[in-house]
Amino acid sequence: MSIIIGIVGILVLIGIAWLMSNDKKNINYRAVGIMAVVQLLIAWFMLNTTIGQKVLHKVVDGFNKVLSFGNDGISFVFGSLAGKNLFFVNVLMMIVFVTALLGILTYSRILPLAIKYIGGAVSKITGLPKVESFVAVNSMVFGDTSAILSVKSFIPSLSGNRLFVVVTSSLVAVSCSILGAYMQMIPAEYVLVALPINVFSGL
Repeated sequence: MSIIIGIVGILVLIGIAWLMSNDKKNINYRAVGIMAVVQLLIAWFMLNTTIGQKVLHKVVDGFNKVLSFGNDGISFVFGSLAGKNLFFVNVLMMIVFVTALLGILTYSRILPLAIKYIGGAVSKITGLPKVESFVAVNSMVFGDTSAILSVKSFIPSLSGNRLFVVVTSSLVAVSCSILGAYMQMIPAEYVLVALPINVFSGL
């Protein structure tokens, strides 16, 4: 019964999206089908093979290591306040750190290359433009705010529909800074599987 409910839920969401579309003639049904199949394959691979789980754990550990540098900087600046449950210190200051890091990566031309290759790979799978694909991938790691900031130079040239895809895909992901909190509430393997699936579900 749970599988039937899941299938019905997917069909209902796609149906609502179709009804609300302002350009039904140009809907990319092939991309929708491909992304649905990719999500099922990812879930199967990550939940039923040890290799998939190990790879994802390594990637997340790497990004958590980067974020730990931000926590060290916050502790250096705010001292004992960093250990307290303060939204301004623990959350907003991490956004400042990530934003500064993205600025450095953009200036050093690393992010533009990532947009070209990572976004290009996802774009080939989904058939969607590179910018939208990159934002979806980036939000899986850095969260919605920083994901949009990483492509801010492209935003003025995006149409209304493409900008909607960028914003929507950036909102579906869980940033690494709050990944640990979710792992304490539900089994970690489901949180990790949700990371790559969210990329395609958002798109």
